[in-house]
Amino acid sequence: MKPKFLRGRPLRSAAKALRSAVFALGVFLIVRNSEDLIRVGVVEVAAAFAATAYYLAAQRAVGVRMIWRPEMLRAWPLIRTGAAVGASNVVWTFMLYAPIFLVTNLSGTAEAAWLGGAQRIVYSLVGFSAVYFFNLYPVIARALHQSRPQWEALIGSSYRVVAWASLGVAMVSTILAEAIVVLAFGEAFAMAASVFSIYIWLLPVRLLSGHARWALVAGERQAYLLASEALATVALLALGVALIPSYGAVGAATSVITANMVGWLSAHIFAERHVGGMPGMRDTLLPVGSALACVALSRVFGSSPATSTGVAIAAFVVCVRLGAGDLVADVKRLAFTKKAGAE
Repeated sequence: MKPKFLRGRPLRSAAKALRSAVFALGVFLIVRNSEDLIRVGVVEVAAAFAATAYYLAAQRAVGVRMIWRPEMLRAWPLIRTGAAVGASNVVWTFMLYAPIFLVTNLSGTAEAAWLGGAQRIVYSLVGFSAVYFFNLYPVIARALHQSRPQWEALIGSSYRVVAWASLGVAMVSTILAEAIVVLAFGEAFAMAASVFSIYIWLLPVRLLSGHARWALVAGERQAYLLASEALATVALLALGVALIPSYGAVGAATSVITANMVGWLSAHIFAERHVGGMPGMRDTLLPVGSALACVALSRVFGSSPATSTGVAIAAFVVCVRLGAGDLVADVKRLAFTKKAGAE
């Protein structure tokens, strides 16, 4: 009989709780002032090692022993495959924080503060992309290798649902940008609203591009995923150097969105050529155009944030009804497919 704390999700939750507790305790014991940033890093590393030790102990407790048998000929393909995915994650992490360094050095700390405030909100939302595709990936991979029509139907349904939902969130967030930023950080950060109204579009870009990126992983074309992220990084640095000196944090936000669109386009092309058919222009342009049109409409007919938001949401609902087809069927396909995959 396995102990209760080793069953299913509680095991993972306990590891997270342990890591947080070790980090909090370490900071409390050894960090004294704002100059102790190195100590914070050391504490974070110690917390990660504590969580790793817990996972190893839990793995052994449930009867899965780790046996070290170095066989490089067999391990090399796994290492090579994992290296491409790992490097892609490293590149993505660099893209997350490079704009702050660019703005600080090219435009000043005040602009960096506006950018940082907008980033904090957006990145917490963009994290949903990883959670969504992590849960959908097993179904995508199985369908890709077992039934190509089923895979294309699944990708198409996911793409349409994600497109309309994420663009709707971006639309409302753009209209209420100032209210959201002030609610999160106070009146002192009201200047970050214009940055946030641009940066929030990273959410639909990252979610929609995730279909091509994860298709490359499922199709064992990880090297192309790394190539697309590398192209996006080059675009980010080039655009940042060109736009930030003149436009500050707004230029940085614009650079991030444009660079991620470059990565999206390249990943889409790679997936089309090396994996299979991806959702077409209609599935992209119609929801994008609807969201942007509704934002413009809110500016014309909205005299207050509540009114402008209501006008935009009402118009967007009409667009969904007219242009999304049977979105309910797409939601049902996703729900039942993921349920079947879980079972």
